[in-house]
Amino acid sequence: MKNYYFILLILLLLYSCNSKPVIFETPTAQDGFMNYFSYETNFFNTNRDSFLHFHFIDNEILEEGELIPDSLIQLVLNDTILENTGLKDGAANCFPQYYFIIDETYDAYVVYITENWYHFQYLLIYNKEYEYFEKSYNVFEFIGGDGGQEVSESWLFGKELYTKISSHHYDMMSNDEPQKVVINESYLEKWENGKFLKV
Repeated sequence: MKNYYFILLILLLLYSCNSKPVIFETPTAQDGFMNYFSYETNFFNTNRDSFLHFHFIDNEILEEGELIPDSLIQLVLNDTILENTGLKDGAANCFPQYYFIIDETYDAYVVYITENWYHFQYLLIYNKEYEYFEKSYNVFEFIGGDGGQEVSESWLFGKELYTKISSHHYDMMSNDEPQKVVINESYLEKWENGKFLKV
């Protein structure tokens, strides 16, 4: 019986020496940031019949959702993205929307940003190969005041991004009463080689 326990002990020691240790990965700031977003299951990036619309969201609806803490934003996004999105100084509110797959290398994370009465929506492009947020694209904005306003909204069909811009202002240079000037324009971009390019 003693020999039995001795052999069992030797086998247990050998097993413990050959078995791999269990490694617990500590969640990173980027993990915490990405956990705010749910996956958009209804968008198919290869199908033009499926589309996403980026547009104005009322403040009351936004306030029902969560804000991404500014401390987390500053840790995860690079200076170029922070500058382009107006998030660098911490004065804006950033609401997570959802994320979707663009291709094998890139995902897009949609954020809605408000600062005072200005509203913006951006795609944060995530590089899955190198595991970092690489760039950003403005897909909606509402800016201006009493003197004029500019509104843009976008639709993503597969890998084609269509953007429509409408703006108005008052021409104060005329000798007569100020004249309202309305400008409407649009453009199309296509996703190629890791970026949206104008067609």
